[in-house]
Amino acid sequence: MTVFLSKRNNQFKMSLTTATPSKSVTLSLLSSNDATIYWGDGSFELISQNTESYAMVHIYATANTYNVVIDKPHRMLKFSIVTDYNIIIEAGEIGKLKNLETLILQRQDEVHMASGEIRNLKNLKNLDIDRPTTSLTSYDVNIENGDLTFLPDLESIYLDGIENVSISATDWDSLLNLSSIILINLPNLLVSGGSLENTSNLAIMYFQNIGSLELTELDFSGKEDLTEIAIYNCSLTEQQIDDILGYVYNNRMSYIHPDYIDLNDIGYFDPPEKYNSYPSAAGLAIWDILQNDPLDEGFNVWGGWVNEA
Repeated sequence: MTVFLSKRNNQFKMSLTTATPSKSVTLSLLSSNDATIYWGDGSFELISQNTESYAMVHIYATANTYNVVIDKPHRMLKFSIVTDYNIIIEAGEIGKLKNLETLILQRQDEVHMASGEIRNLKNLKNLDIDRPTTSLTSYDVNIENGDLTFLPDLESIYLDGIENVSISATDWDSLLNLSSIILINLPNLLVSGGSLENTSNLAIMYFQNIGSLELTELDFSGKEDLTEIAIYNCSLTEQQIDDILGYVYNNRMSYIHPDYIDLNDIGYFDPPEKYNSYPSAAGLAIWDILQNDPLDEGFNVWGGWVNEA
């Protein structure tokens, strides 16, 4: 059978190494039209257009390094790898998936994304990049100030262990559809300015061990779907802590019944200067009420603060 490949710049490529023979590899791939994956061992198949079944399983007969190619990557809607295969994706490749709606990269060996590359994914709704804690290589993924303004349809963001991330006030203001923001172990992250006031659909807000959180107002008004608030070791001020507690307290009889609110500092390895501030006397009183409020049956308040010296 004769196989015709598109031009080189219309192919997505990555390398995949198997350590044992008869290795089974699963990729979750979804396309809008005919797109083909070439597994690098001489075999290929069409990528699913079925939104109910898009897991593609391939078995490599021998242990080797394979050059995997996706032809017509602009037709891809979902690209998800959630496993610890030895996969390397070079800079410039992810940007070819320009009509992608879901990008999930978890526990791969090495991923690179050049400055500005993510701006090509203008239809992206779900962004999930999780660097494995055992990886000895750098996840050279760059998300810079202004990048998220090019992704107006973003609904969820999950970033863990990425080195080069900055989110500006302008970025926050553009994320009108955001429902979940989870940022973990981003030591160089700068979240500068902004108030989250435009993210009316926000349901989950989770920050842990990030470089600098400078949300100036932490505006919670109109967030009727907010069910989880967790902010660990982000140097929040006394006023910001009081604002969060006041928000939950003031709305507890109407629409706010969070599954939990957790502002814990204890048990993490950050230096003390990263701890959130202790609440004021008024804030601490609210905290005590929330922990024992009979109006909030099923409401769980976790965590606490390091006691002031």
